[in-house]
Amino acid sequence: EARRDIISQLTSEPVLAIYDPVLPIEVHTDASSIGYGAVLLQVHEKVYKRAVAYFSKRTQGAEPRYHSYELETLAVVKALQMFRHYLVGVHFTVVTDCNALKATQRKKDLLPRVARWWIYLQDFNFTLEYRKGTSMSHADYLSRNPINVCEARKQQNWAQIAQAADEESQQLLQKLADGRLDSSHYVRKNDLLYYKYTPVGEDPRLLCFVPKGHRLSLLRIFHDEHDHLGVDKTLELIRKHFWFPSLKSFVQKYIGHCLICITHKKIPRAPHQLIHSWEKPGVPFEIVHVDALGPLPQSNGYRYVLIVIDAFSKYCLLYPMFGQDALELKRLFTNVISLFGTPKLIIADRGRMFVSSEFTKLLSELGVDMHLITPEMHHSNGQVERYCRTLLNMVRIECNHRQNEWSGVMWRLQLVLNITKQKTTRLSPLNLLVGIEAATPLIRHLVRDVALEDSHPNRQALREMHRQRASERLRMNQHQQDSTANS
Repeated sequence: EARRDIISQLTSEPVLAIYDPVLPIEVHTDASSIGYGAVLLQVHEKVYKRAVAYFSKRTQGAEPRYHSYELETLAVVKALQMFRHYLVGVHFTVVTDCNALKATQRKKDLLPRVARWWIYLQDFNFTLEYRKGTSMSHADYLSRNPINVCEARKQQNWAQIAQAADEESQQLLQKLADGRLDSSHYVRKNDLLYYKYTPVGEDPRLLCFVPKGHRLSLLRIFHDEHDHLGVDKTLELIRKHFWFPSLKSFVQKYIGHCLICITHKKIPRAPHQLIHSWEKPGVPFEIVHVDALGPLPQSNGYRYVLIVIDAFSKYCLLYPMFGQDALELKRLFTNVISLFGTPKLIIADRGRMFVSSEFTKLLSELGVDMHLITPEMHHSNGQVERYCRTLLNMVRIECNHRQNEWSGVMWRLQLVLNITKQKTTRLSPLNLLVGIEAATPLIRHLVRDVALEDSHPNRQALREMHRQRASERLRMNQHQQDSTANS
């Protein structure tokens, strides 16, 4: 009872205050091997400080074994990530009990991991201030008593609360009720404002209107928390459920200034040789592209990733591999066959495990043809080469803080790739393959309050229609690519 009373006092007035962008801002951080803690405060009347928000999170993976200096640095990074919507564009003070952090700003040579963290911190305008640990008990408590934030959240409809507090949303709803707003573009459902969005060549869909105060946070979730996808893929993820005016330019500006994307992604070069496209399949997993990505930093013994891509739906499978071993390849490929059936053709490079006697014997027994691309002509297997480039960027970014743990996130990278719409088919690979629109756990939690009932109960008929459209788009795209690349 006493603990609940203390929590109540700390999360209500006069201790807790509403954020005011005019007042000075301080972020107090601390870290331990158990977790991270931070408090966002503001100075009122130049005398006393009031809390605006609290942050507490448990260390994960190898983080408990980090040096204390690394933990304190990471605590600052995680705190600024959590409070980003309060801090971007304003000056503030970061208060820490780690004096070594101040020296980091003047160092020329940093550990690669720490250097990557400081690259992220360049997004912010702040001053570091050292304070003795005896004066940081508030942040220290949060770092040594991390909470499960998901369990502490109240089950409220965030979209209704956000729109109710937004003047623009309320004005649009009032105009809609008075008949002063075009009902062919805006609709009210379940006490929420929706926008009727009609992509080119597709059926219209209703998207939840996002108030101004939540747009940056929404983009951070769909871009930063989903492996820093490009502009088109990020837009497609958002446009499955959300909309606001000038969405495309907002996304372009945000990603164009994202330091993580700038420092980790490479600009692809057009091939110098003539391109010859492969025959397009008529059904999923008739033709598959395979390749191995690596060597990567060792993660739980794994050094490579086997990439298997269906040429029709673009559905990809990612399998961590210990090495380029033919027996391991044989085991993984038979697993693919058990899930999707035996393909007609495999397209691969001349890597030693693909030309090994064990693998070629397996394909011969199964009646599967294999085409090996010419050495140094990787664009001949362009489908998988593009995925290799995309996947390598995602691995670098996802494991920015923990490069030796990439094998544990392959399942999520695979999911993100398979739920994003492909430019050629205009559908996500998972939708084209099984006829459903899936989501990551984070997106699923975010859209549960705004998702509407499925208006297409006959999924099988819808899937067949999508496949016919996708097949035609693939043929058109093949002709266009050949004409453009070889002109």
